[in-house]
Amino acid sequence: MTGSRGKHKTQMDKKTTIKDIAREAGVSPALVSFALSNNRADDGKRKYKVSDKTARHILEVAKKMNFSPSDVARSLRSKKSHTIGVVLSDISNPFFSNIARCIENEAFRRGYSVIFGSTDENPVKFDRIVRTFIDKRVDGLIIVPCEGCVATMSYVSELEIPTVLIDRNVGEIKASRVMLDNLKASEMAVGHLYKLGYRKIAMVSYDMKLSNIRLREEGFRSAMEKYGIEENGTEIHYVSYTDIQESSQRIVDEIDFNSVEAIIYATNSLAIEGLKALKKKMGEDITDNIGIVAFDGSDAFDLCPSHISYIKQPISDFAGKSLELIIHMLENGESVEESILLTPEFVE
Repeated sequence: MTGSRGKHKTQMDKKTTIKDIAREAGVSPALVSFALSNNRADDGKRKYKVSDKTARHILEVAKKMNFSPSDVARSLRSKKSHTIGVVLSDISNPFFSNIARCIENEAFRRGYSVIFGSTDENPVKFDRIVRTFIDKRVDGLIIVPCEGCVATMSYVSELEIPTVLIDRNVGEIKASRVMLDNLKASEMAVGHLYKLGYRKIAMVSYDMKLSNIRLREEGFRSAMEKYGIEENGTEIHYVSYTDIQESSQRIVDEIDFNSVEAIIYATNSLAIEGLKALKKKMGEDITDNIGIVAFDGSDAFDLCPSHISYIKQPISDFAGKSLELIIHMLENGESVEESILLTPEFVE
């Protein structure tokens, strides 16, 4: 009797694999993998690489065998690829391209390969890149989320794929995080301008619901209140990401520079386009007429005769900390939910 119970317990404790489901469903393991990975079409609708009838049959068998989404991940990752997928928002942006280079160099040193994807802030493209990386059996993901990516991130979380979010946060997603102290960064920007004598300060930001942008705006408002100059107005002008050049020019044309003495740009791309627009309006010596603080430096700033102060983000720490977290998870076989807040530096 004891031997019988022991055998029964072993069978019950054994994890169901994709091969088990394939055997029970009478199909190949590849078909099971396609059905369970739950791919989506470009319009966001569910789309299987097998017929709907076969997919439903596979899903019914998987359900009967108590095969959960986390079992999918474990089964797909049973053989390590030593590859990490890195999803960035805009690889042409120096901030992200420099992070990518640092991650790639350090990953190579640690024995890992890296594949990159650039979403261009498009949630459909984001979803496709993430699912492609999962299909390619990456061991882990380092992700810069975009607006509208919650459904995709929830899917990644269900699969229990080791994941690190950088630069931006997404709700209640199971992942580690490496973020900048954006509240502190905005306070530093306002404090610098206040020290120089500016009291009427505006911010130019994106019209996007991204956590880092919203925190920079919150930090701006809080700092204006801290320095007692909120009564001068806490104007935030919003630029369209899809039409940055034209909307940057429109904002400069609309601003009353009798009531605005200085501008804080929430990103380096906003600063670059803003400086172009200001140059058209004010000429070469922009900072003789208005105070400027940007986020991140840019080679484009060197072309501007006026000196531009900026918040410097620790690129090497973004790359190093995120890679350290992901490799720790991969080599220890555990998911970690750790949050690291990086300190900004002000460059005058």
